[in-house]
Amino acid sequence: CIVHGGGKRCQEPGCNKGAKGATDSCVAHGGNRRCQEPGCSKSAKGVTDRCLAHGGGTRDQEILAARAAQSKAREEAALRAKAEAREQAALKTQEEALGRAASAEAALAAAKAELDRLRAQSSNN
Repeated sequence: CIVHGGGKRCQEPGCNKGAKGATDSCVAHGGNRRCQEPGCSKSAKGVTDRCLAHGGGTRDQEILAARAAQSKAREEAALRAKAEAREQAALKTQEEALGRAASAEAALAAAKAELDRLRAQSSNN
């Protein structure tokens, strides 16, 4: 058997792996079926004539749909988190502005009271 040294061997110098398919090479040296996509030299997967990157192999449509749904849910959660963070920042900015306005009103009221006190004091003198 191939595991114990039998069968065809890869013809690449220094390689002692088993040759795949009708070729004289192991998978690493170009044996077995290759991806038919132009410029790609990866192994074809499953019953297809393409590698995984080019759509080969067996792909369960339910698994792909579930992964797409999970990805979409993660994206939507991230968008909601960003929107919430923006809203919290806007609320904080509004609260700070209201605090500054209240401080300014208090300072204005104190200044008016001091002015009234000084006017009253000068009219008494």
